[in-house]
Amino acid sequence: MIRLLPRSRAARARWGVVLALLLFAALIPPLAGLNENLNPDASSRFQIFLGTSALVLALWAVSYNLMLGYTGMVSFAHAAYYGVGAYTVAVMFKNYHLPILVGLAAAPFAAAVVGLITGLVAQRAVRLYFSLLTLAISQLLFSIVFSWYDFTGGDNGISITLPDQLNDYTTLYYFTAAVVGICLLLMFILVRSPFGAALLSIRENRQRAAAIGINVRAYELAVYTISAVFAGVAGGLFVMYQQQAYPEMLYWTANAQPVVVALLGGTTTFLGPAIGAFIYVVLDNSISKQFPYQFDIILGAIVLGVVLAVPGGISDVPS
Repeated sequence: MIRLLPRSRAARARWGVVLALLLFAALIPPLAGLNENLNPDASSRFQIFLGTSALVLALWAVSYNLMLGYTGMVSFAHAAYYGVGAYTVAVMFKNYHLPILVGLAAAPFAAAVVGLITGLVAQRAVRLYFSLLTLAISQLLFSIVFSWYDFTGGDNGISITLPDQLNDYTTLYYFTAAVVGICLLLMFILVRSPFGAALLSIRENRQRAAAIGINVRAYELAVYTISAVFAGVAGGLFVMYQQQAYPEMLYWTANAQPVVVALLGGTTTFLGPAIGAFIYVVLDNSISKQFPYQFDIILGAIVLGVVLAVPGGISDVPS
């Protein structure tokens, strides 16, 4: 017999959250327009812009959680692959005059190549030393982008102007939502497969996983590269709504953002980081308006409070 609803109350609550999140994401543009009609001081374009940024951040954070939540790998190079995807789109569109969708299609491949090569280097160490190696990789890639003026624009970065078909905020929002939705579905299928089960085994005990025949290094390299692929897509989408790529995207401090978002939403559930992304964007916008110089302190206190009160993140509250 096929069950229409999950058996446990906690599982039903989680699916309820998922459906609510999907409905909320779909309704952001019309709700933004309604809010502007009711409140002339509100800008629907800005609210749709925030929704787009939340979608991109959700994809970036969920891709990071493939390593952190599912495999137990703490990488500090994820911003580098995000930046690689962004610069791939910007360079191909601005320097080589290729359609922007061609650049977006190329972004995951560029990030995959860089992720695979740097992953092979980072795999020479484990745990803390792995994290330090990824941090060094991130800084190396940042330095290359920062100093390569002829190709990346150096510290000025690259600015672009979207074609007319994508220059409408609502159109770009739904396009971004479609791409993010497809990527999330692919990652969900991945973590629900035997590959995902192997990752969980590695997270729990690397030695035991190796003892039962799992090639730990191969799986870690694979998930590292796959995470880079989806980070590259997120970076490409970032350029499309921000219309610029800049070196600070790859700087080592930028690696904190997907970590904070994942911890805020929860690393123990697939969509936890996505929920955390929407909450983060709301907090960022609200706190920055009132306390522009204390944002990091206030956000840090909020994340610390969430981690202490609900170790599994906000998405774990229903259970």
